[in-house]
Amino acid sequence: MASVSYQKSVNKNHSAYCDNCEKLIFGTRFKCMYCENFDLCKKCESHCNHDVSHAVIKIKWPIHNKIYRSLFLPHHTNESMTLSKVSCDNCHKSLMYSVKYKCEHCKDFNLRDNCEPTYEHDPKHAFIKYTRPI
Repeated sequence: MASVSYQKSVNKNHSAYCDNCEKLIFGTRFKCMYCENFDLCKKCESHCNHDVSHAVIKIKWPIHNKIYRSLFLPHHTNESMTLSKVSCDNCHKSLMYSVKYKCEHCKDFNLRDNCEPTYEHDPKHAFIKYTRPI
């Protein structure tokens, strides 16, 4: 069961609007790492026509924009990752041919696409979603 602090965070807005449906984003926010100021809500992320080769950050907890730049962009985005040797920290299967989620707060913490929605991880941690090998 989710903690009380997480339950409260789901109802908070991110002070950002979805670029697909143009509604204020509540709950999970997806921020493109390539496009300037491009955000999607959870509902639109799966079916939007945005470039699938772009990595996006999955943010469950609202964060301040000044903090965002210093915490999320600099260290993991240019990191070389040999995917054949990287496995999911939940099911331990290879990440070679699946969508990957990389935690931006924990060193070397990765989840497969089908493990990420159900894995209990700190909701204040943001994940980068990779839809293609890097």
